[in-house]
Amino acid sequence: MQTLSAVIHQERQLKIRTRQRFMPVITGSARVVLSLLSGMLSAVAIVLLFTWLSTVGINDILAACTCGVAFIFLGLAVDNRGKTAVLQAVTGLIMFILAWLQNSVSADYAVASGILLGMWVAVMLYRQLR
Repeated sequence: MQTLSAVIHQERQLKIRTRQRFMPVITGSARVVLSLLSGMLSAVAIVLLFTWLSTVGINDILAACTCGVAFIFLGLAVDNRGKTAVLQAVTGLIMFILAWLQNSVSADYAVASGILLGMWVAVMLYRQLR
């Protein structure tokens, strides 16, 4: 009778050096892609909401909400310093103009204010998640 000896390894997991090298790269790029995707998804949702609200026929209420958003941007501009404050102040003034145009000319200007608000939300959400 012959016996065959087999070598049993004590390590149960194989150590792969390439996985250790590439996992931080994959994790970092996946985080950036997911933050970009969530920012763009929220911007598209805001634009679609403003587009739908412009067709409902509540122009006065929508213009008042846009005016309220303009006050929020001006308040944020007072709190911040630097380039962001200037951009927020300009956005607040543009939102006032768009609210006036929504009320006096056409409700279609609500789409423009939705695009502007969606861009701000997308950028801020991307900065928070990155």
